[in-house]
Formats: sequence, C-alpha cells, structure tokens
Amino acid sequence: MSYTALYRRFRPQYFSDLVGQPHISRTLAAAVKRGGFVHAYLFCGPRGTGKTSTAKILARAVNCLDPTAEGEPCGSCGACLRSAKGESLDILEIDAASNRGIDEIRDLRERVKYAPALEKYKVYIIDEVHMLTAPAFNALLKTLEEPPPQVLFILATTEPHKIPLTVLSRCQRFDFRRIADAEVEAHLHKVAEAEGYIVEQQALARIARKVEGGLRDALSLLDQCAGAGSGQITLDTLQMLIGAAGRDFIETMARHMAESDTAALLRGVADLYSSGRDLRQFLHDMLDYLRELLLAKLSPGPQDIPAWATGAPPAHLLKLLSALAEGDARLRTSLQPRLTLELTLLSVCGVPNDSGQWSVVSDQKNIKRTPARPEVGGQRSEDRNVENVGPAAVGNDHPEPEPAPVGNDALIVPPGNDHPEPEPATVGNDALIVPPGNDHPNPEPAAVGNSHPEPEPATVGNGHPEPEPADEFARLQKTWAEIVKAVARANNSTGAYLSQASPLSLQKNKLLLSFGAEYAMFMDNILKKSPARKLVEEQITAHFGRALKLEGTLTPAQEADPPVQEAEQVSLF
Repeated sequence: MSYTALYRRFRPQYFSDLVGQPHISRTLAAAVKRGGFVHAYLFCGPRGTGKTSTAKILARAVNCLDPTAEGEPCGSCGACLRSAKGESLDILEIDAASNRGIDEIRDLRERVKYAPALEKYKVYIIDEVHMLTAPAFNALLKTLEEPPPQVLFILATTEPHKIPLTVLSRCQRFDFRRIADAEVEAHLHKVAEAEGYIVEQQALARIARKVEGGLRDALSLLDQCAGAGSGQITLDTLQMLIGAAGRDFIETMARHMAESDTAALLRGVADLYSSGRDLRQFLHDMLDYLRELLLAKLSPGPQDIPAWATGAPPAHLLKLLSALAEGDARLRTSLQPRLTLELTLLSVCGVPNDSGQWSVVSDQKNIKRTPARPEVGGQRSEDRNVENVGPAAVGNDHPEPEPAPVGNDALIVPPGNDHPEPEPATVGNDALIVPPGNDHPNPEPAAVGNSHPEPEPATVGNGHPEPEPADEFARLQKTWAEIVKAVARANNSTGAYLSQASPLSLQKNKLLLSFGAEYAMFMDNILKKSPARKLVEEQITAHFGRALKLEGTLTPAQEADPPVQEAEQVSLF
C-alpha cells in the first residue's frame, strides 16, 4: 500500500508531541528521567485522545539507550529505530478484544518469565483491556502485581468502569481528557501546512466541533476532505461528507421554530430528507446554534443576535433547547427518524405562555384551551371557550334540563312573530322548543308533522343560529371520507392532520371539527391562516357543494386519570 493515513503518519513520537495531555506527558517524562517508572500503568479516556501513542512512546523511552535530559527517547539509537519500525521483539501489542480468554492470558503469563531478547525491558501493551473475561483477569492478577523486574505492563481502555478493582489497584492510572477544540484546530492547521493542503479556517473549526475532542477522528476527517476536494479543504465539501446542512438553513429553521411556522418546518424536514442529509446531525447543529444564541443573550456587551431572536427571552430559548435535547434522545433509537424529527419540531412550536395556556388563532375565531379538570367518575374534561361556535353545551356542574315532551321528529315553531327577545330554548334529544308569541303565555306544545315545509331558521339561546337539519349533516358525514382522501392526494401532511378530525356539528356555513386532545397540534395546523386551511375548505366545497368555514374543538382524552385539585399547566416539555 503506497498511501498511509494521516493519523498514522502524524502519530506523535515524543512526549512533547502529545496534543492536549500535558499532565500526562510531563509526569511520564519526569518518571523516565529519574528512572522512577512503575511496573504497570493504566491509560483510560475517550477514543482518539492518545492512549496507544503514549504507550508506544513510553515503551520506546524506557528502552532508549541514550535518553535526553528531559526524559525523551533519542530517536536515533538501535532500540528507538527498531521500535519506530515496529520490529522490536520485546515490545508486544495485544488486542484484548480478540485475545480475551483465559488461555491467552495463561500463555502471556508463561512468556513473561523469559528475559528480553534485545531491549532492556519487555513491554506488554494490552489495548481494550476491559474486554478480558473475568477468569482472564483473575489469571492476570498475580503476574500484574509482581512481574519479573524486566517486564512492564501498559493497559489501555475506553471503559475503566468495567475493569475489576483488584486490577485497578495494581496499576498507576492516567486519565486522558478530551482535547479542546482550539488545540484540535491548531494541530489540523499544522498537518494541512505540512501536506500542502489549501484549507478554509471555517472548515477546520467545523471539524474540531464535529469530532468532540478526538484527534484521530479529526485527522481521518481531514484526510477524507482532502481526497474529496483534491487537496482543498472547504466547508461545503465537509458538509457534504458529514451530511450537515448549511448555517443559513439552520438559522432559517430556528426562526421558523420561534415563529411557530409549522408548515415551513415540515417543508424544511422534507428538504433535508430528500437531499439525504443526516437528520441527527441537523438536530445537533440546531442545538449548537440555539446554545450560542442563549449564551449571547446571557453575556454582557454587544452581541451578533438575529433580529427575530432579539425579543425572545432566555427562558424561551432554554425551553427550546430542552425539547430538542429530548428529541435527540428519541431520534437516536427511532425506527422512523423523519417522523420523530417532525414530531419534535412540532412539539417545540407548542410552547405555552407563562400562565400555562395557549391559543390557536384561525382566520375567523379564537379558540382557547384551558387546563383539563376531572369530571364526575374520574373522567377528564376540558373547559373550552369557543366564540360563536354553536349552542352552548350544558356543563357537568349544571343539572341536566328535563327533556321536552315532544316527539323525536317534532319541531315547535312560535305562533307569532311579534314576540320580543325570546327566552333560551330547551334542547331535547332531537327536538327544538321555541317560546310562543305574546298572545299565548303558556301554550301546550303543538306537534308539527314531517310533511310540513321547512320553517325559517329560529333564534336559539343567545343569538346562535339554528343547527342545520339532520339530513344535511348526515350527508356531510357520508362525504367526509372522500374529502379527507382528496386532501391527502393534494397534500399528504395536511391529509394526515385532517384524518384525525371528525365533523361535530354543522350550522349554516360553519363546520365544527372535533380533534382528540392528543392531536391539538394537528388542529393548529388546519385552523391557522395557511394553505392547509384553504385546501380543506376548497375540497369541502367541491365534494359537499357548499362553502363552509372551519372551526375546531378538542375532545377530552378517553382514559381516566386520577382527580387533581388544581388546574394543571399544559406543557409540551
């Protein structure tokens, strides 16, 4: 193979070459300088932070024939040259992931008894040591505690909590830390200069943020970008490789979230999905962007904050961050990542106000929802204040009115039209009782046969219009499935929202739709001024034959919850 990966070619050869681990490099160099190194070391920390490289440097340093005054290997003696080429018979690297059984450890225990072949010390570097089985650890204990004087053990792992305490207590432990972004970026710049790459500083900074403190991952990504861009490291090339969206797209989606523009958010997710972008990477970038905004608002002094975020309080940004972080946890294990991301962004748009209430604004009415309260029998109900929706419903705290002594198909019409403002009518199961004229104080109810012509609409209650005849509403119910299918053919998302609604009542040109309490966000998307509402109304006109205005209400959840003494705040976080 003619080409060697960057992370192998630029592996550190001296303690001073280690990046971001000064507490380890100085301690080990001082130990080599005074000859005070111990027989067993444990290197633990995140991947790509220099554990194996440090182990190789330490093995070279203890065997160096002419170490420097600072405790560094000279790099020119026979031992250093053999170690650098990987030809030393006394420096053995063992992968514990594939040599994890008791038989392999027994073989190691037998071989440590022999003296080194060429070097001063025989060094065993056991990588991923946490993968050893419990019997293998037990077989290693005695040898690890009292090895021969010319043997040195260096154990490396990313999961020290899986190592038995009996092994930990026999080793000198060094914890490797994640490397700072600035140090990763500076090292990448040095490597790029050495390789003659043309780089954008923004691309190097983006790589440093992406790898989260792992220098090996950073070098691998730099190598990949150089190959894709023919030696030019650009931000566009990097974003294409890692599946990230651009900064402008992230800022636009953040503004849509703050403005609760659900339609624009769904279109943005569709664009991400169709272009093959990484949805988790998008969510991570959104979290980073909102975090930067929150820190900018909390920091004193002038900051570069977008106009839409100037009026957003820090508490609101904190709630957005919390909701997106929870969505990221769900997205990690989701079988339908697109749906999970859409639900996460839609839930963010439902942030309640300080009083725990929220409202859905349509082009005609305001529909307000207050927190749920228990009904008799443990069922939950919601107080809804729907203006000009229809006859007021009788609440559970009011006695049920006595049913009118009228037949199921009868309609009582006032004899005279000169009556002043009528008293509210009592609505029975299928009949409507209207007060008579002044010349008949208390007349007996008069039955009207089905063969009588359709009466003019009567005024009921507080000026609400009379409900449409039952046959018109029944015709609408029969047509509803066709309307939903037609909407879905025109717009799949709007059709999905509308499929969770059912017609509740029809009054002249107003149609009241019922949504389950868990589909409150779907009701928002249908009722707001948006192409979705216009599409639904157009399809109703086309299939029902009449233009209707949409209104909505929420149906309480069916499952019984324990009664609460105080109103609960409605929150999506």
